Amino acid sequence: MRRISWLPAMILAYVIAATPAIAAPLYTVSIGNFSSVGSATPFRRDSSVTLPPSNGTALFTAGAYAGEGYVNVLQSIDAQWENGSSGVFTSRIEAKALTTDFLITGPIPPYPGLVPGTLHLRVAADLLSAGGFDLNGGHHSQITVRADVSGYGNIYGTVIGSFVFGNAGPQSSGCLTGQTDPHVDFPFTLTSNFPVGGPLELLLTLVGEGAAYGYLGTSPGFVATDAGGAPGDRTGRGLRVDGSSGVVMTLPAGYTLDSPSWGIVDNTYPNLVAVKEESPGANMRLELASANPSSGETRVTLALPREGLARVVLYDVAGRMQRTLFDGWQAAGTHTIAWDGRTEAGVAAPVGLYFIRAESEGQGVTRRVVRVR
Repeated sequence: MRRISWLPAMILAYVIAATPAIAAPLYTVSIGNFSSVGSATPFRRDSSVTLPPSNGTALFTAGAYAGEGYVNVLQSIDAQWENGSSGVFTSRIEAKALTTDFLITGPIPPYPGLVPGTLHLRVAADLLSAGGFDLNGGHHSQITVRADVSGYGNIYGTVIGSFVFGNAGPQSSGCLTGQTDPHVDFPFTLTSNFPVGGPLELLLTLVGEGAAYGYLGTSPGFVATDAGGAPGDRTGRGLRVDGSSGVVMTLPAGYTLDSPSWGIVDNTYPNLVAVKEESPGANMRLELASANPSSGETRVTLALPREGLARVVLYDVAGRMQRTLFDGWQAAGTHTIAWDGRTEAGVAAPVGLYFIRAESEGQGVTRRVVRVR
């Protein structure tokens, strides 16, 4: 007599029965400890306020974006102490992005129906600190990252890390252990056993914090956590799902990953900027300063209303990053930035249409350039 295998059918029925309904993604931005705003669609939020007195005055500036597979935050404190007593100003901003359709597909494995997987993530930020008490950890900027995968009432994986840069030196923990440079560009992973055949939830959390601590003898003081970027740019500063290695999640042969709400298709995620030529912004400008089309050096001028972190990147027509032309602190005023016609790998870029995009303080301006022989 032929024996019927009922166990795989039972497992499949159990998975189908236990599969939660797919809800809309959720995006949240919190400024301070209480002011939280949520939305079913990606959004950006900005704030600039004077902090309550602490033996002086301080301006707190913040901005954050929560989007499809990435979050970014920007916070800074510019403090001035006005008497001999020490005082501290603190700030915090948090961005979260949650998807509920994170789905691994492939053959249903034997009970408990799990397969090993490694999710690839990346965080990029710049931490700044100036003034304040010497060698005192109370004067610092900080970034904290977290990623959680859950479903069916279980937590299938969590990874957490933090990095602090201040007057007491760098301190790192968790997945950011070993980070010492205030310029952060750090890939990390979340490895676990994940269920197959039913949607999971992936939650990305990025927190930027700062504390300016000093007194009249050390005034003024400044701290900033710049893990910010322009809406639509999945390649800049912030915390993001990373597909630069070729896959979003390393899985056994025969399995793949999709998340329609975040644009993950067949285990690939477009690390792209939404490229199009934009009009100059009110607070920054990017203009061509050489012939276009060009077979030689292409130059642009970037005008910034005040000093700060700036990033200028070259993209191809499909939105793939080809070259970082500038990434760092830039003074206020007009600056010339050149592209020699080569990619990040040092080889000549093919002829065609490209976009040069500049970002600073969450704003972006893009110009198109054409490469000819």
